[in-house]
Amino acid sequence: MRLTVLGDDPGVKIESYRERYKVFLDGIEVKNCFTSDDEKGEVIIAMTNDQGRMQAEGGKVKRQTLYGKVQMERIQ
Repeated sequence: MRLTVLGDDPGVKIESYRERYKVFLDGIEVKNCFTSDDEKGEVIIAMTNDQGRMQAEGGKVKRQTLYGKVQMERIQ
C-alpha cells in the first residue's frame, strides 16, 4: 500500500491531523515522511540539515527518496 500526504502523489491520501503512522525503513523509524510504499519499498522524506531542520529550495521543501524494506504502523 502507498500512503501519502502529497497532493501530486498517486498514493492513498491521508490527512496528517486525523491519521498518524510510524514508518520504518529496514527496521529504523523514519521521520519527516511524506510518502511510504511497502510494495515498491520506497519512502519520500524531507531533507534536513545537520540541526534536523527541513531544507527548502525555491519555496518548497527538498525531498529525498530512500529504498529498502518499508513497514507502516498506524498510531491509535
